[in-house]
Amino acid sequence: MHYASSFCFKNSLYSLSYGSNLFIMFYILDNNGSNMIFYGVSYSKGKPYSYHFFNQYIYSFHLTSIIKYHLYFYFRFPTERSRLHHLKRKFYEKCRIPNVIGAVDGTLIPIQGPSQDEAAYVCRKGFHALYVQAVVDAEMRFTDVVSRWPGSQHDAAIFNACGLKTHLEQSNNGLLLGDSGYPLRRYLLTPKVNPTTPQEEAFNKHHSRGRMVVEKAFGILKSRFRCLHKSGGVLPFSPKKSSQVVVACMRLHNFCKTRGVQEPVEIITQDDDDDDNNLPNGDDRSNNNLRQELVNLF
Repeated sequence: MHYASSFCFKNSLYSLSYGSNLFIMFYILDNNGSNMIFYGVSYSKGKPYSYHFFNQYIYSFHLTSIIKYHLYFYFRFPTERSRLHHLKRKFYEKCRIPNVIGAVDGTLIPIQGPSQDEAAYVCRKGFHALYVQAVVDAEMRFTDVVSRWPGSQHDAAIFNACGLKTHLEQSNNGLLLGDSGYPLRRYLLTPKVNPTTPQEEAFNKHHSRGRMVVEKAFGILKSRFRCLHKSGGVLPFSPKKSSQVVVACMRLHNFCKTRGVQEPVEIITQDDDDDDNNLPNGDDRSNNNLRQELVNLF
């Protein structure tokens, strides 16, 4: 791959078909991260054309016509009555908990150490990372994503600052399932800590079954796009650019789910969530009573 000028290079990007753009995007992000940088190409202003190529692809895929081509690239949190009814039925089939419309969790994405606020990006595992929060539906499609926080942040802090929390407080559409790193709310259902009765143990078991969809979605995402997993190294970009890479990969994940693309043979196990390590305080009596009503179903 050789181009006489960056002008020619950029024009070549937009001359490709939609299918070719998707193929190259997968090629860049897939294959254990080894294709994040192409070798054997000419240089422009001291950087290989692969650098400009990747930057231009992330920009175009994240912000312009490729995303707009199909609606299923968007993250669409359910609001329509028919969609909400469908999700509640699907989640009930998984976990026997009524009124569930999604599962929320966070994951760490390794990045290179940034030049500013470097310490804030060091996660509890000891490496530089973004902490990405996501909600998935019963089919493991991402419906809401927050990808801008440093790796030192935790589930509860990110959730309390996100726009989805405000939406859930103002609506009464259903429940999210979250692990015990999240606060118990009327719209956010967490497991019982230290269950003491058979009903509480059964409730936790079924809660875990429902929440498993988000953990598996992260595993599939990182297995398909190894640039997001430590086995593929780190994203060699600024936090802002790395966030764009994450969002592009998650949108491609939704594309794969909608098109029925086969999942990777080996799925990475999600092992970087907070779970019980940082239990939030402030669960009031009314929220505990609502959860107890669900526990009593078991």
